[in-house]
Amino acid sequence: MAGRSCWLCLLGVLALCSGVEGIHAEHEPGEPPIQVMFPVEGFPVVNPVVLTFRLSGLDRRFDPRELQCLIDGHDATLELQRSLIRHPDRLFAQDTDLVEVRFPVELSAGVHEIEYLWGPSGESSRNRILVEGERGSPRRFEPVHSLEGVDLSPPQLDWELESQPFVDRRFVPSSRPHLVVASREERSATSHWMLMVDHSVRLREPGAVGLSWEPVEELAPGKHVATVLAQDRHGNMTVDSREFMVFEPANRHLWPVGGEVEDQSLGHLAHNFQHYGGRPYFHPGVDVRAPAETPVYAATGGRVVALCYYGARPLYFEVAIEDDDGFLWEYHHIAEQSVPEAIRRAHEEGEPIAAGSQLGEVIHWRVHAYGSRYDHLHLNVLDPWGNYLNPLHFVKLPVRDEEAPRILGAYLCANEGDEAFPPVGSVGIPVVSGDVDIVLEAEDSFGFAPYQLGVYEISYQIFHLTRSSPRPMTEPILFCRFDTLPGGFDRHSGIDGVFKRRLKVGSEVLETEGNYSKRRFLYVLTHAPAGRAVGAESYWDTDGFHPDGSPRYPDGRYRLAVMARDISGNTARRSFDILVKNGSDAQSK
Repeated sequence: MAGRSCWLCLLGVLALCSGVEGIHAEHEPGEPPIQVMFPVEGFPVVNPVVLTFRLSGLDRRFDPRELQCLIDGHDATLELQRSLIRHPDRLFAQDTDLVEVRFPVELSAGVHEIEYLWGPSGESSRNRILVEGERGSPRRFEPVHSLEGVDLSPPQLDWELESQPFVDRRFVPSSRPHLVVASREERSATSHWMLMVDHSVRLREPGAVGLSWEPVEELAPGKHVATVLAQDRHGNMTVDSREFMVFEPANRHLWPVGGEVEDQSLGHLAHNFQHYGGRPYFHPGVDVRAPAETPVYAATGGRVVALCYYGARPLYFEVAIEDDDGFLWEYHHIAEQSVPEAIRRAHEEGEPIAAGSQLGEVIHWRVHAYGSRYDHLHLNVLDPWGNYLNPLHFVKLPVRDEEAPRILGAYLCANEGDEAFPPVGSVGIPVVSGDVDIVLEAEDSFGFAPYQLGVYEISYQIFHLTRSSPRPMTEPILFCRFDTLPGGFDRHSGIDGVFKRRLKVGSEVLETEGNYSKRRFLYVLTHAPAGRAVGAESYWDTDGFHPDGSPRYPDGRYRLAVMARDISGNTARRSFDILVKNGSDAQSK
């Protein structure tokens, strides 16, 4: 219920900011506030107008007989109640504490005032709307009794930020991000748009096909919320929000590990595959390898919310700090006896600590990796909703990373298959057909140790090698960008959508591995577009057809172009040639 309450509060803020008079009187339980949400004042609409209002805070079954409606001072209550009784499908989002009602009416051209009252307490809300069209209707309003032909569906939106599909909690490396929002439906051409960023109206676009915005002034580093109101000509409206985070390298927090930089390296990243004989999972944070007894410092200040063991003693002890923005910083593998008394006292008394405060020391790790000690600090950063974030977005690296990832090979197999298509004949490139998976072997490294690391970002594109020049068959496809884990707070979710566990390549068997002695990462590019794992239902459809019956990928030679990038911006590119042979030149559907 907490999430829904926050959403309703946001709607109330939006209503007030957009010109809707939302009256929020103090009320007892059972006497919910009422809000006229749509149409928004100042956005013209056409008939039939869909009057929409919401009742929140319900603790009992909704009874339409307790609702009153006035249109231009005329009592439309009876018509509204009859409408809801005859057409119960005009109630939307009905739940234990929320009801949304839509009342389609015909209104004469001009300005109209709508007022709703709820229950014996007289909770009310009102709005003025402007109806376009010819004037002179004999009646001020006429209820629409039949739903046939009445559009009650709100616009469906597609968001893009920095030319990529917008994902919640998106990390943006620019303080002036480019935001584009469009409707999936043709009626967006007659919609009205409003953009709010951090609860301030930034842009209005009446009659536009979409919304495009780039801030004139730079946004401050940190968390921001973009909210879009999109209304069609009948008054149906979508209110949709996205959160994004602006990061500037100069504003990142302190590196949390002291000692000599030469003794440190990144042993795991916040998306490495790990498997120690149980259930495989994504490594949720960053391992900073440093000798035992190396001091650990708070990268940012905040409240000490945990000093505890979260696993077997003595290795799994943590100090957790919640910063002023609500992000949780977990420092794992601290030697318990090394935690200073000042940190213990701050935890007991609820007092904040400053950035740079010493939290303790790295504990001696009993297991070796690659033949040497693996003493390390494990750092997690979680957002206020409990999702794991990539800590390297938050801290300054102690040394400059100038080494690009390595693309070691690309393999193609049948969808969900375990055997790669072999190179054929003198050409030496694989010949493929049907539903194909593209598997990429790639890795990264950092610092002075030999540990293979996962790749932060991978994208690819397919070209048809025609006689004249390569012709792109796809737009560049983002496979992954590990700002968060695919499952957010779930370390296991999506692991088999991102990684290929086993693949036979000729006489050799390749396996994705992540343990103390061996690491290899095989990414299934066709299974997890944009980092959202989807699995077997996604593949390269080499024998698919266009609606006109022509093959999407005619038999011939193609090129797979792959880009791998680390979080510092170092980029590697490599291309692989492929032969498609489905007999599609002679067939059609």
